[in-house]
Amino acid sequence: MQNNYNITGIRNHLLKQLSENRYEHTLGVEKTAVSLAKLYNVDIEKARVAALLHDCAKNLSDDKKLELCEKYNIEVTEEQKKNLDLIHAEIGSVIAKYEYEIDDEDILNAITYHTTGKPNMSNLDKIIYVSDYIEPGRTKAPNLDEIRRVVMKDLDKALYMILSDTINYLKTSKKYIVPTTMEAYEYYKNILDTTGEINMEKNTDNSMDLLKTALKALDDKLAEDIQVLDIRDLTVIADYFIIAHGNNKSHIKALIDRTDEVLSKNGYEPKQVEGYNSASWILLDYGNIIIHIFSKEDRLFYDLERIWSDGKKIDVKSLIED
Repeated sequence: MQNNYNITGIRNHLLKQLSENRYEHTLGVEKTAVSLAKLYNVDIEKARVAALLHDCAKNLSDDKKLELCEKYNIEVTEEQKKNLDLIHAEIGSVIAKYEYEIDDEDILNAITYHTTGKPNMSNLDKIIYVSDYIEPGRTKAPNLDEIRRVVMKDLDKALYMILSDTINYLKTSKKYIVPTTMEAYEYYKNILDTTGEINMEKNTDNSMDLLKTALKALDDKLAEDIQVLDIRDLTVIADYFIIAHGNNKSHIKALIDRTDEVLSKNGYEPKQVEGYNSASWILLDYGNIIIHIFSKEDRLFYDLERIWSDGKKIDVKSLIED
């Protein structure tokens, strides 16, 4: 179901409410959350809205925070009174509900727990929590590069690593640790201790044939700057990414339609199609091959080639001519 959120309106309002640095951080979280939502098959618009609004209360004065806590019956502990920034997420959730008119409980929960975490988080909760920590503007936290690699393979493990680093930092700094954060840490530690790393099996027999067929179909329709990344050593979600862009929405849809048609004739049907109506980033998921067709602007904005830079680039020309 299409969610029809006024994304432009939300961004414009936040631009007036947040500091310049906080707004840039918010856009970075949005970009990261959308990428992870695509990866983990989470509703993209929910991820976008939760990411945009996760820090909507961050730049409020302490007096305003207390006023909103009283207005919306948010309990404030003695520890939180010493540092009201500890409850900016809870305040942000009620602002999202009553001022931005967001009534989706999944979004509101993701905002509420984006700093503390909690046991048994939804994938949307996890994505917003992780995105807040690893967005491109973050540079100082320990183990960032490793966490950015891990999240492409295992969302729970990345979440656990962040919880662990956060708790270590708070202990070292002798700062207050929210009980929910400790509960989340123990919960995901137990999961990883019990199950180990997630091990999904893939059937790779037809990957190369599918890859060549898709590339030839895209090349026939004049897809721009076709790139192939071999990600077999990085993640279990696929063997290869195909990334390209079109000149306009009609061209992007024509690229998708032609590729879908050719692959269907060869016995390949997509498991998932995302973004067709907006035609700014369309994803075709064939299991071992995931095809991303962007507008030029969105390709630059989401920059999958950078995010997956540890993948091996494949010579596209040789595959098309084979």
